[in-house]
Amino acid sequence: MKNNDRPNFLIAGVQKSGSTYLDSLLRAHKDIFLAQRTTNHSFFDDDEIYKNGTDWYLKLFSEANVNSLLGHTSVDCSFNPLAIERILKLNPEMKLIFILRHPISRTYSHYWHQVKMSREYLDFNNALKNENSRIKKSYYNLKKYSYIERSKYKRQFESIYERINDNQLLIIPFESFIEDELKFLNIIFSFLGVERIQSIDEVMPKNRSTNPSKLPPKILRKYSYLFRWSKITRFIFTLFLIDKRPPKIKEVDSKYLEQVLKEDIIFYNSIKSNFE
Repeated sequence: MKNNDRPNFLIAGVQKSGSTYLDSLLRAHKDIFLAQRTTNHSFFDDDEIYKNGTDWYLKLFSEANVNSLLGHTSVDCSFNPLAIERILKLNPEMKLIFILRHPISRTYSHYWHQVKMSREYLDFNNALKNENSRIKKSYYNLKKYSYIERSKYKRQFESIYERINDNQLLIIPFESFIEDELKFLNIIFSFLGVERIQSIDEVMPKNRSTNPSKLPPKILRKYSYLFRWSKITRFIFTLFLIDKRPPKIKEVDSKYLEQVLKEDIIFYNSIKSNFE
């Protein structure tokens, strides 16, 4: 294991593909320290946050044990074309882990995440049709409404392959990962050079939070900053959570995405076949 004042590895992508869950499992490993994960810490892939500078970023690891492998989760590193250059500048030997979801599933999940956060008002079909014009309007729109663009894996990873050595890169298919978590976690731990586990229970988070698929009414969200997050207010907040899955994707939308993301589906299937 290797440790210094900077991270040794990143869970580098992609958005809406299980990276939050993977983060929770890896941070439970006794030999790994993962910096706190918030959107305000997306150092490499957020142009505004990168302006905070290297010294600011390295403070995120100040509480790490001297013997721990240092890691961080920042899931737009394949999408932001500047991210890889920034990563290698900080640590040329950085190891990158990407967990990829099927391009169509990722696109659809991304859309519904935006709906649930009250950021999306268009239906799925119109959101796809208007994506190109919307993401050109601002950096915010590019981050929030890039449903198809983020799923264009082939183009993103062709660029990454040119710059990252094979022994520094691990790409995991999400759909395969959830079918055999123990197998893929040990693949990841071997890649990182830390001790493998015998049971998933060794790293399973003990207090898994509710996954809200429907947020409280807009009026509550809008004025949430007025409340102190005590145990009581958190309890009240959870009363509004409703476990409801998004509707099944319409066939016409699925067919459209099959055409638009044809090369990316082929790329994803080739990654998946590496583990079969």
